[in-house]
Amino acid sequence: MATIREELQAAVRRLFEDDKIDYFLGYVDDYGHTFPAILTKDSDLSGLTFDRKSYNNLAAFLPELRGSRLGLICKQCEVRTLNVLAAEEQLEREKLVVVGVPCPAMIDPRKLSADEAELGSDDPALWQEKCRRCLERNTPTADLFVGEKISTPTPAEGWPLLEEVEAKPAEEREAWWREQMSLCIRCYACRLACPLCYCHQCFVEDNKPQWLDKSVGAENNLHYHIIRAIHLAGRCIECQECSRVCPVGIPVDVLNNVLSRDFASRFGYASGETAETKPALVAYERDDPEDFIL
Repeated sequence: MATIREELQAAVRRLFEDDKIDYFLGYVDDYGHTFPAILTKDSDLSGLTFDRKSYNNLAAFLPELRGSRLGLICKQCEVRTLNVLAAEEQLEREKLVVVGVPCPAMIDPRKLSADEAELGSDDPALWQEKCRRCLERNTPTADLFVGEKISTPTPAEGWPLLEEVEAKPAEEREAWWREQMSLCIRCYACRLACPLCYCHQCFVEDNKPQWLDKSVGAENNLHYHIIRAIHLAGRCIECQECSRVCPVGIPVDVLNNVLSRDFASRFGYASGETAETKPALVAYERDDPEDFIL
């Protein structure tokens, strides 16, 4: 029986041979690590894989390749990214071949010891937070599916860190966030990893007018993250890439998720449910609640 790796390589090879795609966005392994890669028909596909270390949300590369015929591996949780990008007219779905996979749950590398055997573990304590709360392990609406579909375990309830932060009194919560943001070195890894930060020029680079001081400091860092969170309000699909790539461990996704919860409670809205769902801040209904207006 073929492994998912073998099935994936064969499927991508057929897509190139049948001239259905110009590029394929996937994962390759090298020296024990799994990396995102943009492959062409001339690429060596022997390293193409999908495993518990296939962390990156590959949709982050789509805006840069807009106009090309693309294939990509898409985990279930990332389908919402495609829907948001389609609603914002940032991709042409007819030029996209979505390859679905059975996701075994991504390992959180920060929770691993030196024992590589843990990479094959089914211990939810080693999974990324989003995987603990996953509702479906198999990619829906895929154009083709590789591997055997797997059952989805009962999702964990709650999000301990988010609940801990929200339970703090307002003053303590503000102090906690200020402490977190003081760690930021403004490397912008969160921005680069985010599939919905696709502006050609970020507000950080603007100088006429200058929205933000570029120097690193507690206040400037806080302003950067708050403005970025507002730009993602009603759009974030909670892939948690921002927190995963942060070199100093700031839980940026918690800030974004607070806003997602507000949109869900106030407007019954969840981003990326369908490609026709417009972002909440550009959609208006006459019966929208207005209790927040002073």
